[in-house]
Amino acid sequence: MPKNTEPKVPFDQKAFDYGTLTTILSNFPPELTLIGGQALAWWVYKFHIDWGLNHSMLTADLDVLGSSDVAGIFVNSLVERHGLNARFCNPTEKQGKVAQVEILASGGRSMRLDVHSQLYALDGEDVANQFTEHAIGRRILPTGERDMRANLLHVLDCLRSTVENAAGLIQSKGTHVVSQAEYAIEVVASAMRIRAYTNRVLSDAGWSTPLDQLQNMIHEVSQIANSAAGIRLHREHGVDILNAIPLTCIEINQPKLMPEIESIRAASRDHRAG
Repeated sequence: MPKNTEPKVPFDQKAFDYGTLTTILSNFPPELTLIGGQALAWWVYKFHIDWGLNHSMLTADLDVLGSSDVAGIFVNSLVERHGLNARFCNPTEKQGKVAQVEILASGGRSMRLDVHSQLYALDGEDVANQFTEHAIGRRILPTGERDMRANLLHVLDCLRSTVENAAGLIQSKGTHVVSQAEYAIEVVASAMRIRAYTNRVLSDAGWSTPLDQLQNMIHEVSQIANSAAGIRLHREHGVDILNAIPLTCIEINQPKLMPEIESIRAASRDHRAG
């Protein structure tokens, strides 16, 4: 179970209320991508992951990936069509942030929407650019959800992004970023359980069920675990990214993959020790 921590919220800000968040996500333009804690919160909700007894907030603000021009048009439409009291202001911190929007709420406080030109990566801007391009190429648009029209990060990119943030931004964002990474591990484990079980059921019914997708997920989790960010998160906070691979479920439903997984785990242990 991830730790029940809460994000840092400045005294003049508040978390998004349900009505405002729904208005934004149900009118989201296709040029923008939902990232950060709100993307993670969507997957946590989708996979019915327990938030714990304290129902700690996964995030307070809202982060999107895209251009400031598109964000500007979007925010203006929210003001004109939905009556939101919003204003642009100078970003309080950079790290790929190109715009910051404050949506005014009661009591003089505001809800914050941050626009980023790229995802964060511990290894620098070139890696961040590659990661961003890859993530945009496989973002997900949920179907059948009336109040959700936002493209958002794939579960594996959500995991990588939270791991990168937890490894490199903990000083500015606090220990809550570590909890977010732990929730992302739970999300990916749930996705892999569904994939492993579904493949087995279809196979039992006589359908051809290649294991490529499940194998690719396993290898991508391994790559994140062995990255500089994954190693730092494990060494400094004891968070093992390989826990995103649900060993018991795979052993029951896809036992032929277990030797490959054990080889990956052994190689990862050696890599970390080195």
